[in-house]
Amino acid sequence: MGRATLCLLALGLAAGAAACGDDGPDLVAPVVGPSVPVPVAQVIAVDFAYEPRRLVIDAGTEVKFVNVGRNDHDVVPEGGGGWGVGTDAFGPQASHTAVFDQPGEYPYVCSIHLAQQMTGVIVVRP
Repeated sequence: MGRATLCLLALGLAAGAAACGDDGPDLVAPVVGPSVPVPVAQVIAVDFAYEPRRLVIDAGTEVKFVNVGRNDHDVVPEGGGGWGVGTDAFGPQASHTAVFDQPGEYPYVCSIHLAQQMTGVIVVRP
């Protein structure tokens, strides 16, 4: 046999041995149910207004607040609640998301522009 033939034979045997070797446990992705996308709604903060001012959504909807204006804003829930966002994180071009799981009305304000009546409400249906 020639040198080239021996090299090819050796490579073939090495590849066959590697294919038969134990590479450890198989990695199998866990089986889960079908994923259901979370519906997303959007509220835009524009200079001195939220658009829309009144947003009606179904429970479980994610709301994305987007500051497209030139000014800093915040989203302060009236009556408290941890779903708002402060001025430091909601400057121009920033966004913030919150999921509303419980039916009810969720009024909010921009505390910086309250004099301009920058208010809104999210109405969550069951």
